[in-house]
Amino acid sequence: MDCVDRQGKFAIAYAAILKWKNFSFYYSSVLFSESNNSEIKSISSFKKMTLPVVENNVLHWNNSSLKIDGTWTSSDIPVIENLIENDDDILLQWNCHQPRAICNLSIGENFKLKGLGYTETIKMQIEPWHLPIDELRWGRFVSEKHVVIWIDWKHANPLTIVYWNGNRVDARVTDDGIYCSEASLLFSDARIIKKDSIAKNIQSFPLLRSIFKSKILNTFECKMIATGTVKINGTEVCKEKFIYEIVKWN
Repeated sequence: MDCVDRQGKFAIAYAAILKWKNFSFYYSSVLFSESNNSEIKSISSFKKMTLPVVENNVLHWNNSSLKIDGTWTSSDIPVIENLIENDDDILLQWNCHQPRAICNLSIGENFKLKGLGYTETIKMQIEPWHLPIDELRWGRFVSEKHVVIWIDWKHANPLTIVYWNGNRVDARVTDDGIYCSEASLLFSDARIIKKDSIAKNIQSFPLLRSIFKSKILNTFECKMIATGTVKINGTEVCKEKFIYEIVKWN
């Protein structure tokens, strides 16, 4: 779940449950900043919590540990992709509940944010160290006129999925943009907002470290906020701040 405004004020929130044998592990966090140049703050919790609820096109999440309360009201239809499956089950599903949503959230008493946001759920029934991915690029660009969401992973069997205004399109994902036949989304002025490893995030939980293989512990993620410029047939049509990330295994 996230939201970013034109000045670079943003919030990115996570709610996750890991089930392993007879154990359930809960994790929630929020990363936020008042502006493009202000301090980045982070709050996380491993306390049991309630997952976000989606009802009548509205996603709501309240987490007392993070002191966050937010609503995302859909303005686009959902996107669902089964990324990995076999004959018996769906092993990895990407459910983008709200490619574009109107967001209204608060963190504590002083942080308030209104703007365009995005929500998704990743459902995984495969051990993460068995994921056929060496490098993952994920991002979302949300504006009044255009919505672009993408997943791109590198491996022996690479996968690229790009949706532009609700339609799946053929596209290239590069370090500096998304390129389709008649449209492009160009990246500029990138700001790193988080850069660390899975091992660092769970260093105080020996049981989790014992469960995860080294491939996952050594996974490195880099989250960024940048300026995205949409061009149609070479003509600029809109420009907004957006969120994207690169994740590398080992």
